[in-house]
Amino acid sequence: MKRSTDRILTTHTGSLPRPKDLLRLLQEREEGRLRDEAALAGRARSAVLDVVKKQRETGLAVVNDGEQGRADYTVYVKDRLTGFSGESASWPNPDAEEFPEWTEMARQFAPPFQKRPACTGPVAWKDWAAVERDIHEHRLAQAPRARRGRRDRLALVVVSVSSRAPSRPVPARAGSAPR
Repeated sequence: MKRSTDRILTTHTGSLPRPKDLLRLLQEREEGRLRDEAALAGRARSAVLDVVKKQRETGLAVVNDGEQGRADYTVYVKDRLTGFSGESASWPNPDAEEFPEWTEMARQFAPPFQKRPACTGPVAWKDWAAVERDIHEHRLAQAPRARRGRRDRLALVVVSVSSRAPSRPVPARAGSAPR
């Protein structure tokens, strides 16, 4: 087993807390009210730089962008892939009736982006350039690192492995929702 006394040999997946002003810009974009796409891109870029720096300072072995420039992983799929639109049915909460206090408390922490798209048709790449921009932004955030190596490249593995554009659309059931 590999051990370390100078850093945490682990990482995480998913979102890290976003600055409130960035959340506001992301919400404006989702609602179709964003007036300055460049301001959002610049703020997202600075948030990525900040979150990568914090992860490095913490000692994480592999860092990521914390999804700073995306509203929510379940929402931005409609911006990257065809076949997603409208709104999916919300998942039932079987504990809501039995534990109303917990349900109310948990509601405070729900993300502001609750309108998740439904799969409504064949799935294919829609905005490959956005994937490339994410990779580029992540590499820029990594640039200050003096020593580059295998673990720097690992942060891109998820994007790289999933970034193989299919030669044809992947069929999906119209109107299907997550289970």
